Amino acid sequence: TVPADVAALRALEATRSLIAGDDVQSFSSEVSQTVRDYVETAFGVRAPRRTTEELLAELMHDASPVSAHRAELGLFLEHCDLAKYARFALSRAQMTEMLDSAELFVKATAGGAA
Repeated sequence: TVPADVAALRALEATRSLIAGDDVQSFSSEVSQTVRDYVETAFGVRAPRRTTEELLAELMHDASPVSAHRAELGLFLEHCDLAKYARFALSRAQMTEMLDSAELFVKATAGGAA
């Protein structure tokens, strides 16, 4: 079995090709789903079908390493929500920053994953 962090980092790397295509919605959906899947798999927190607010509320009570990165995760998910639902226009640089922040979140929390 591939560790959750390794699987997430591979999936995130695969989304880099979407940046060149300027498809903000597909890119944001893929990155957001990957991070949510990672949180669920690594920490046992049901994430994929929850709103950002629901997910962060649960993490507020979580003693796992995710809680230490709650602010970063919240900001990342808010950007994803803007891109997905409000059709917020992200530049290629912003898309790269979003992907980089997702990778940093996974790497920062990987050591404490169950």
